[in-house]
Amino acid sequence: MPVQWREKMAIDGGVIDADHRRLIHIINRFESVARRGARRVEVMETLLALKAHAGSHFQREEKLQADCGFPYAEEHKAEHSSLMAELNRTIAEIGVEGSERVSRDEAVERAASLLKTWLVEHVINSDLKMRGYVAAAKDPEAV
Repeated sequence: MPVQWREKMAIDGGVIDADHRRLIHIINRFESVARRGARRVEVMETLLALKAHAGSHFQREEKLQADCGFPYAEEHKAEHSSLMAELNRTIAEIGVEGSERVSRDEAVERAASLLKTWLVEHVINSDLKMRGYVAAAKDPEAV
């Protein structure tokens, strides 16, 4: 079943939410491909799309954290670094099409696990902590 955006996932009502919607799109596209039997090249395309998206997203998110005085910004940045390192390891281990280091099924499983970690553990459990700080920065009297 595809992941669906819900308003309770909203952080800023703007660019960060749009970034998270893009992440959901990547996840849903990957799950669709995986259901029909993803080839190694499709797994790699998904992981490379995630890497391209994540690099710019993390920069925007870290700037927002600095702008709104998010007190856990350093911890959050370390999570970003850890996620990127895991993504880079996964890409390297799966390798180019034809690599025998990791089976196709294992490649699909690793990618699915990484995408789930990214969405559930990071976006929902970590990013949502920013919501109140973002809201206070937008309208200090509303909080």
